[in-house]
Amino acid sequence: MREIVVSALVLLSLTSLSACASLEEVTVVEENQPDVHPVENIEETIVYSTEDVSTLHTEAPSVKRISAGYDVPMDFDHMYEEIFWGVEEEREGTAYQFLHVHPGIVNMGDTIIVDWNTMDPQPTEVQLIEVNPNNDPGIISEMTVPESENIRIEISEEEIGKQYTVQYLWKDGEVVTGKTMLGFEFE
Repeated sequence: MREIVVSALVLLSLTSLSACASLEEVTVVEENQPDVHPVENIEETIVYSTEDVSTLHTEAPSVKRISAGYDVPMDFDHMYEEIFWGVEEEREGTAYQFLHVHPGIVNMGDTIIVDWNTMDPQPTEVQLIEVNPNNDPGIISEMTVPESENIRIEISEEEIGKQYTVQYLWKDGEVVTGKTMLGFEFE
């Protein structure tokens, strides 16, 4: 019996020591916690530039593909970029720079619709430009799109492999003060 009592006391002692060790660990962990202070009011100095840097505040146009036989428009691969805004275009020595575009997959009979009705302000002039998609980009054809008409391109065998850029111009009289470009290619 004496052995049972001694074993029980040893077991009880080990349990007590274990509990104390855990309590010390918790205490140590609690002591190492950083003190949390209420947030102090910090004055920030905000510096505003005195330069008038205008930016384009308009929605980007959308490019949708409607598959032949379906009425559900789906987004089509394209690139849209602001070229300049709020300044006069420098015409001398400025060559067309066309966007590098990842071609989107089309099938014969599909329709591509370019819609810029959400742009505000509306562009003064819109041009559809067919460009050479090879390494030496150049203009193949160029046409002005009538005001507030979406561009619709019906995909035929001749359209596959072509690349287009839609150029949006904002003018003050005859002076171009803003230009954005949207590019897409058919594969």
